Amino acid sequence: MIELVLIIVIIGILATLAIRNSFEFLEDSKHQSTQAELEAIARAIAGDRSLLAGGKRTDFGYVGDVGSLPASLADLVTNPGYGTWNGPYLQNAADNGYAADAWGTSYVYSAGTTIQSTGSGSNITKQFGSAVSDFTGNTVRGTITDARGIPPGSIYRDSVTVSVVHPDGVGGVVSSSVLPAPSGTFTVGAIPAGNHTLRAVYVPLSDTVVEQISVAPGATVTVNLTFGVALW
Repeated sequence: MIELVLIIVIIGILATLAIRNSFEFLEDSKHQSTQAELEAIARAIAGDRSLLAGGKRTDFGYVGDVGSLPASLADLVTNPGYGTWNGPYLQNAADNGYAADAWGTSYVYSAGTTIQSTGSGSNITKQFGSAVSDFTGNTVRGTITDARGIPPGSIYRDSVTVSVVHPDGVGGVVSSSVLPAPSGTFTVGAIPAGNHTLRAVYVPLSDTVVEQISVAPGATVTVNLTFGVALW
């Protein structure tokens, strides 16, 4: 009888350990699954910095196409009515699984730079930027000269327009334009992350120089533009 009791006790202990290990394994699996999904959502929003072509980044996700952060995670899979939207940005999104963590709790996201899982008290947070301005308020600066390397000066500066063509954040495309300084320097602000067109035009002759630029989040891009002929 004593031996039988000991066997029952041992079996109970082993069963308890097995259940505990199984629970811990399941929780660990849920953590890993949720972390992987948060990474995928972050890439869908901000793009994959490792995807390059010709030395330039090619993927800026939702931000690169629209020019703003999504208002909700649903905007990553369903077009909110934007002409520049090029999604869906998440794979296998038809079942809406992207909206909740492995515990079935909806992710917390409020158009900022963090996504949080709160299922079962997990408090897993994915931060993909330090500020919204990293994705919507970047700067492009540089100089513009003619073929001889001469800047427009105070006489011709009003005849030159420097523009960055980029998505406007609400489904359209806008051209942010400035006049250069007499020294030829220019600064264009409030540019979203993404691949954009930088264009300088000498208006009297419609002479134009164009360059494709890649604006990384939180970056200042410097570009020197040169017209192909002597202009002033």
